Amino acid sequence: MKAVVFTLGCKVNSCESSSLMNGLETLGYEVSDKLSYADIYVINTCAVTKEAEKKSRQAVSRVRKFNSNAKVYVLGCATQNHPEDFLKIQGVTLIMGTASKDKLLSLLDQTGKHIEEGTEYYEEYLPIKAIKSRSYVKIQDGCENFCSYCLIPYLRGKSRSRSVESIISELNYLDPLEVVLTGINLSSYNYNGINLTGLLDRLKDFNFRIRLGSLEVGVISDEFLTACKNLKDFAATQKNLNVIMLDDCLVSGDSARKVFESIVGKNGCPNVNNVDLYLLTAFDEGLAKLPKELKVKYAGELKHKLRNSSYFLY
Repeated sequence: MKAVVFTLGCKVNSCESSSLMNGLETLGYEVSDKLSYADIYVINTCAVTKEAEKKSRQAVSRVRKFNSNAKVYVLGCATQNHPEDFLKIQGVTLIMGTASKDKLLSLLDQTGKHIEEGTEYYEEYLPIKAIKSRSYVKIQDGCENFCSYCLIPYLRGKSRSRSVESIISELNYLDPLEVVLTGINLSSYNYNGINLTGLLDRLKDFNFRIRLGSLEVGVISDEFLTACKNLKDFAATQKNLNVIMLDDCLVSGDSARKVFESIVGKNGCPNVNNVDLYLLTAFDEGLAKLPKELKVKYAGELKHKLRNSSYFLY
């Protein structure tokens, strides 16, 4: 029996899909993440934009072209947001939401809708499939920022953090060359009083390279930068990365300007109280990358913010 797990959206989705692939393998399936003929398809959807939801719906038709008799399981943010849109698509076997995706492994004989309420606790998944190159490890879920342009807090629920012991256990299991720590809102990581800085302190003895997903400026402090420096191999020294990782779609040049100025200072001088790191670099040195898109005219955006976005880009 063959299974295909097809993923749309963010790196957190990719982590969850990788966990599902590992679980399906333990059930005896031959598993792939490439679209091809299979007996069952798992589609992990995205709802960050209307286009993402459209592609999520279209994915059902895409997989059924390979095998119209296959079972199709659809889960994730798009099904959480508009479950009825997927229930009426021909060929869908079962839909789930964003919570308890790993329970799909015990629901493969079910049909219809199985969407659970979110929880205030971090949901543990099976470890992702071990690889020896770059591995993405999910350490946080949910968001409580409720930005005016973003649905994610409503779909993913409150911020929840994974235990340090569980993170270290998976890192030991994977033993990769490089790991990327990721989450829906990575900066809000806080497990029993241990924040992202505290977590990095506990990872300083690992020999593999450590990267961080997108961060908010509020997490940057002398202590955070020192924790990064104390890691044996922190990937922010790479030219294609910067500590503040602006996403491919920039929400506002106004906020980005504040982020940039808080790090390098309005006059280009480091504003990190003499922490001797060369991890934070200026855009004109080519070490910090600009995003591919800029969101404008979203709900609540004021004229001066749009003007600042224009100044930031030009």
